[in-house]
Amino acid sequence: MSRIALILNDQRGLQAASLLTKGGYQVVCVDNRHQHQAAIHPLPDSVQVVQSVTEALKQAQTVLTILDSQQQDEDIYLAGGGILAAAHSESLFIDFSSISPRMARELNALATVHDHAFVEAGLLGSPDKETGNWPQVLAASEPGILKRARPILAVLATEIIETGLAGTAMTAKLAVQIALAGSLMGLAEALAFANQNSLEKTTLVNLLASDNSPITNIAAAFGPAIIAEDFTSGPPIRNFLDDLSLALESADEASLPLPGLETVQQLYDLLQLIGDDRRGIQSLILAYYDEKNSERFGLNWSLAQKAMDVYERSSENLSDDDDDYDDDDFEHSHSTAHSHEHDAPPEGFGFDPYSSGPGTEGQKPSTGSFFSDN
Repeated sequence: MSRIALILNDQRGLQAASLLTKGGYQVVCVDNRHQHQAAIHPLPDSVQVVQSVTEALKQAQTVLTILDSQQQDEDIYLAGGGILAAAHSESLFIDFSSISPRMARELNALATVHDHAFVEAGLLGSPDKETGNWPQVLAASEPGILKRARPILAVLATEIIETGLAGTAMTAKLAVQIALAGSLMGLAEALAFANQNSLEKTTLVNLLASDNSPITNIAAAFGPAIIAEDFTSGPPIRNFLDDLSLALESADEASLPLPGLETVQQLYDLLQLIGDDRRGIQSLILAYYDEKNSERFGLNWSLAQKAMDVYERSSENLSDDDDDYDDDDFEHSHSTAHSHEHDAPPEGFGFDPYSSGPGTEGQKPSTGSFFSDN
C-alpha cells in the first residue's frame, strides 16, 4: 500500500484524507487546523495523525500540502530550510494550496534543486455530495512528473486538466476566479435590478439558467442558493478573497489594470468587515440588501460607518503632514492596497458602493435595495 504524507489546515484537507484512504492509500497526516475545528470535523480513523512534519516525512515519499494561504505555504516549504530539504530524495510533492504563479515557479525550481518532483495543483468547484470528488483539478509540471502524480489526482477529482509547465495551473485557477467574481457581481446586480422593478427573482434565475441563456452556468450554480437565501454553502469568501488578492498581485507585477476585479474585491472586503468571511461567495448579493434585511444574516452596517470615520480621520492627519513627504511616498501597488494586514480599513472605503444610489454616503440605502420591506 502506498503511503502519503498529508499536511493540511482546512476542510479541503479533511476531504482529501477521506478520499485517499478510500482510494487505498495509507495517509500520515499533520493536522494544523484549529483544535475546535478538528474536534468538530475529525479525520477518519484510518488516517494516522502525527505531531510534526518531520515525523510525517520520515514515513512517506509522496507529500501533499493543502493549505489555505500563501503565507502558510511559505512557512511549510521555505521556513527553516523547509520540507523540501528535509524529505527523502526524489520525493513527489503535490501542492494544492492557493499560491501565486510566481510562488509556484519558485517552489518548482527549489524542488528541482533538491532532486524532488513537484506538481502545482488547483482544485476547482465544490466536492460532489455523493462521491466527495472535486469536479476538476488543474495540474502543472513536466509530463513525466504529471504521469507519476496522475493516480493520486484521479482519486481526488473527476477530471484532470494538465495546463503545462510550472505556474500555469495557478494562472488558470486565478483566471477562473476572476471570471467567476465578475459573473457573480453581474448576477447580484441583475437580481437587485429585477427586484427594484418588481420582477420575481425566481423568474429571472430560471431565465438566466435556461439552456439558451449565455450565462447558464453561473445562474444555475449560485441562483438557487441566492433564492433560498442559503449563504453558508459553497466556497467561503475567505478563500475566494485570497485568490482574488493573488490575482491582483500578479496583475500588478505585469502592470495590468483589472478595475472590475478590484471593485468585486472591495465589495467582498466590505461584507467581510460587517459580517464574517465564512459565508459562501454567493453572499455577494447581501451587499444589495437593505439594512433591516441584511441584519437577519448577522451583518452590522454600523461597523462600516465606524471604519469610514477612522479612515477619514487618518486621511485628515495625513494631509496635515503632506509637506513632509514626496509624491513617491504615496505610491501603492496592488499587493499593498489589497493586503489584509495593513491598518487602513479594507477596500470599499475610498469608494462608497452606495453613493450613486438612494441613501447617503457611507450608509445603506433605505429604498430601492434588494428585498427591502418597502
